[in-house]
Amino acid sequence: MDFRPSRAIKIQLQEEQRCQLAAPETIRAACLRPEVLAFDILHEGRLVGFAQLRQFDAGAWFLWNYAIDKFCQGQGLGRTALMDLIALMKARHGLRLLTTTYLFGNEAAQRLYEGLGFVETGVVAEEGCHEVNMELLVEDVWT
Repeated sequence: MDFRPSRAIKIQLQEEQRCQLAAPETIRAACLRPEVLAFDILHEGRLVGFAQLRQFDAGAWFLWNYAIDKFCQGQGLGRTALMDLIALMKARHGLRLLTTTYLFGNEAAQRLYEGLGFVETGVVAEEGCHEVNMELLVEDVWT
């Protein structure tokens, strides 16, 4: 996978997936912040996904927005891209801890994250927000 710096999400999402990511204008605004990295994900020269991360401590990043284009889903690209992204972030930015959340009930996200070694650290169950918190200690899993 190739990761190219991005300033906006350019992929197409399925209707039910749109609520799982920040709004496009929020993503664009966040891309201007120095603690945020965003990437277009390309496979064999074709745009297949988007990733946005925010650094919150030395070696610690939050995977804020991550998605694979609706026409590229179900092909294993999400898993491969996330594995490659973790390796890239470890090599270039000293990634030691990667955290993320997914909306409760999103079984595809749960399988993806757990399959890569993420563990659940808690659940946010508030009005208008029901998310599962996950973390990956990169040094323990990706040595």
